[in-house]
Amino acid sequence: VALCTGTMDDPGCPGAKDVCMFWTPGIASVCLQTCEPLVQDCPVGQSCLPDFASDAENFLCIIDWSFEEGQEFDPCPGGNSCDPGLLCWDPALAVECKQDEGCCLAFCDLDDPKCDGAGATCQPFYPPDVPAPPEYANVGICGLPG
Repeated sequence: VALCTGTMDDPGCPGAKDVCMFWTPGIASVCLQTCEPLVQDCPVGQSCLPDFASDAENFLCIIDWSFEEGQEFDPCPGGNSCDPGLLCWDPALAVECKQDEGCCLAFCDLDDPKCDGAGATCQPFYPPDVPAPPEYANVGICGLPG
């Protein structure tokens, strides 16, 4: 991937759909492609995941490290350890998740909610006190109602 150009205060990337992600702040800043989590439009071998370094203002194509694991309701250590279309999230949101660590849960469309799992509904990805970026306003995560 391309390295970011510019400065820490004004980073840039060569691709129109790329954003600068401070992989290791002060050491390595890389340009990653933005994506649509409900479409999973990343290249093969990558997942469309939130960039928590930017408070999830962007979803980025990040390498998929799930290998043979990472299916819905599988345990996960975090980050990119779930298959594309899934996010390592709070295991308390699914009765199928029996572990204390993270659990692979599915993204869902708040405008067309479809979820697997006993009692699961499509919950907003962004908390009520955090305005969702307009392009991600319909992004949800499948889980038990809170």
